[in-house]
Amino acid sequence: MKNIFRSISLLGFLILVSSIHIQFLYAEPNMALMGGQIAPQENAGIESIGDILFSFPAPASRPWGLAWDGTNLWLSSDGDNTIYNLDPDTGAVLNSFVAPSSFPTGLTFDGEYLWVSEYGGNKTIYKIDPDTGSVVFSFPSPTTVGGYTDGLTFDGQFLWVTGFGDPLIYKMDPSTGTVVDTIPAPGSWSRDITWDGSNLWIANTNPGGEIYQISPVDGTVLNSFILPTVNFPVGLTFDGQYLWVSGLSDNTIYQVDLEFEPQIGSIDGKVKDAVTGGAIPKAFALAVKLPTKEKAFAVTNNDGYYKIQDLAPAYYFILCFKKGYDFAWDIAKVESGQTTIVDFKLTP
Repeated sequence: MKNIFRSISLLGFLILVSSIHIQFLYAEPNMALMGGQIAPQENAGIESIGDILFSFPAPASRPWGLAWDGTNLWLSSDGDNTIYNLDPDTGAVLNSFVAPSSFPTGLTFDGEYLWVSEYGGNKTIYKIDPDTGSVVFSFPSPTTVGGYTDGLTFDGQFLWVTGFGDPLIYKMDPSTGTVVDTIPAPGSWSRDITWDGSNLWIANTNPGGEIYQISPVDGTVLNSFILPTVNFPVGLTFDGQYLWVSGLSDNTIYQVDLEFEPQIGSIDGKVKDAVTGGAIPKAFALAVKLPTKEKAFAVTNNDGYYKIQDLAPAYYFILCFKKGYDFAWDIAKVESGQTTIVDFKLTP
């Protein structure tokens, strides 16, 4: 009965945490291999920033927010209160429509709709049909400093919102407009924000016009750089390979090469029997990256040691389990070039 209860408890826990494949639970691995990747850790970080590859004039003065729809760029301009659809290869205008309010700034695409923020005025975030420009939903912006909302991005589930001078970045439920979390903003003058699949990027117009890559978990700055040729960078988007940046003062759109190179760390540890103190071989240690849920695992050797390698810097939920034992878990931070030690004692 105890084993049945343990199995049911662990099954429910795994499903709740990260939809982990339960077949690992009762596997008796014959691996000489210490670990493996369930999901690839691609584009984990950057080692150096590349050059500006391409640029073209914006179709109107004061180009602001940028968005990528999978094929083309979108641009908001507060010079003429217009939203433009642009060919990224030439800068040609493919379509345009009047923004839902004056002073449109932040812009993002959620796979079906565009979202645009208003810098001042009604302090509103609008969800709009990209074919017609019609508003299908709106809600108040959460930014608190001066009523200014500057940047928007969509991470596949949530909207992220920045405000000029606001010390916080807001994570919002796009279906309700509810703030679900906040993290500190880097620098002092946050502008646009974009999502690269794992982390956030922020354009900042504090002296030097710095661009930051930050963790969505706690706002930790992972990288930063300055583009000296970009005058007052306010718009930012990521197309899966490159950053696009809009320069407010020079009315230019830039494509920036990031030259992605992995920055990785590892999690090591030993698994022991909580009663006897002996090593437990063939136990599973599973690491789940937070909040994006990429997974990697390792299996303990005959001495009870495991090593999970090639992990992107982030916080990880680590679950340790083996048939016949209660599971154990921990949360640990992985940093580039470092090994994080996480030991476990399992109770039979």
